[in-house]
Amino acid sequence: MMLADWLILFKLSFAFLALFIVAELLYAKAKLAAETTRKIVHIGTGVLTLLFPIYLQHLWQVILLCSLFFILLWCSIRFGLLPSINAIERKSYGSLLYPVIVALVFTFYTYMSFQPLPFSKLLYFYLPVLLMAICDPIAAYAGHYFQKKYQFTAKKTWGGTLAFLVAAFLLSLLMFGYFNLTVAYPAIVLYALATAILTATAERLSSKGWDNFTIPFITAMFLAFISTV
Repeated sequence: MMLADWLILFKLSFAFLALFIVAELLYAKAKLAAETTRKIVHIGTGVLTLLFPIYLQHLWQVILLCSLFFILLWCSIRFGLLPSINAIERKSYGSLLYPVIVALVFTFYTYMSFQPLPFSKLLYFYLPVLLMAICDPIAAYAGHYFQKKYQFTAKKTWGGTLAFLVAAFLLSLLMFGYFNLTVAYPAIVLYALATAILTATAERLSSKGWDNFTIPFITAMFLAFISTV
């Protein structure tokens, strides 16, 4: 283990901690609602994790970093810390599942990197993470807006599901197209549509923050399927 490996871990850890501090300041000083600051951390964490394949050369680095933040987040729930993330009225395991699924998706990405692929290897990490980090908050805000008009269940709305579906399709289409190596364009459109439908279904059926796990997991499994058939 080289000093440079530990140095980049320290820098990334500092970046995540800085994000948490900003969220705490926005919650305490700007009086933003915890649901809002939680979404800021959700999106910001997703963006920061995009640096993992670029700067982290070893799987153990990601597992260590994710394990440390899992412990931090568990302690914050256990001892009533980080209200910008935890002071929400609903019960959610989403914050704990976030580092777990990031570690699993990076493991998947590492494995797929050694396989012959129809897309650039970065897609296999970026798409699962971004669908969770970006489309899930879009669905939440759309669902809140349409809550009284188009209720689907006690906690889901047709508006939120449709917003997720559209956002997931557009993001998937962009990512499949950008990282494409050998796939025909009509197939890319079908892949994007299938990804959107699968992940929108996962988001709709998941509760208590489990969509943080199911969305990237379903995406990774679909990517594995289309890359091996």
